[in-house]
Amino acid sequence: MVDEAVYRILWASISTGVFDAAPTQTGTVETNTTTPESKTQAREMSEESAVLLKNRDNTLPLNFNETRKLLIIGQDDISYSPITGGQGSGRVDASFIQAPVNEAALRIGVEPFVSKEPAFDGPQRHCDETGNSCVIYGGGDCHDTSCIPDDWDYDATIIFVGANSGEGSDRPYIGFKEEWTNMVSDFTAAGKKQGTPTIVVVSTPGMTILPWSSEVDAQIANFYAGE
Repeated sequence: MVDEAVYRILWASISTGVFDAAPTQTGTVETNTTTPESKTQAREMSEESAVLLKNRDNTLPLNFNETRKLLIIGQDDISYSPITGGQGSGRVDASFIQAPVNEAALRIGVEPFVSKEPAFDGPQRHCDETGNSCVIYGGGDCHDTSCIPDDWDYDATIIFVGANSGEGSDRPYIGFKEEWTNMVSDFTAAGKKQGTPTIVVVSTPGMTILPWSSEVDAQIANFYAGE
């Protein structure tokens, strides 16, 4: 039994020739061996591993020629500081993390949100010179539609939810707090009222209950995209 267990652990390295090749790098376990090529490959793998859970009326991919105003919302501000991996001995620190709200700003063509500091004092909106292209960033405390000014219109809402997990800090349940469930439902209802779609991005380590699934227009599970 022990031999079989050891074989399973070592098989991947043996079958790929790891033990046959001479060391090609020197350094310590802290040495950063990241390359531009590995960054590109990691991003491609992350994109390809995302699972499309729902896509009503081909909401995704968004057509940025038509969708020029986005509302970005997230629990605990993960729309700015995304959950990219778990905690513990298997943790991987990403060499670069793009804030989702700033990726949206890049796609729309407006100035990025350079920081979530100082402490939340209301949502922010960045628009181009014409005012026809905008990204609204709710921040960490915007969990219902009352925090968004009535005159800030938008073409689509993207909501980020997630769960942390790791050694010694497992999830207390496989669903989400009532606050986050209500957040998704509230913004989804507002989108339906004005005829704009709502997309939810879910970052979790595994099985998760998504009670809003029948309400939203599109939903993606990217699990832990940076690990």
